Amino acid sequence: MENDTRAKVEIVGKMPFVRDVAYFIWGDDCIFDADGDANGPDDDNWRRLMIALRVKNDTNEYWSTDNNQRLEIDPRSGDRPELDVSASTPELLEKTITFLEARGAVKRL
Repeated sequence: MENDTRAKVEIVGKMPFVRDVAYFIWGDDCIFDADGDANGPDDDNWRRLMIALRVKNDTNEYWSTDNNQRLEIDPRSGDRPELDVSASTPELLEKTITFLEARGAVKRL
């Protein structure tokens, strides 16, 4: 991912539930894949997260991951509680960080 799809943030509060991140980005009826260190969609004690929108395949009834709508959050090494946030598009990155800031979870570095 390119520089305009990456950012560094500092954790300043409790993280939102994993499902709330996806619902804010893609809507309450979205279907998404998630991976990371959360213990489920209602966990707010996570530091590593990958979420991607799932879309119905036009040729059959199966759902597949849309890698054009993908977000990754990873802890940075060091003593400070910092995260690397990367997204498939600049718009997705901005929407995600704005949401996390509004929830009081992070601030931009």
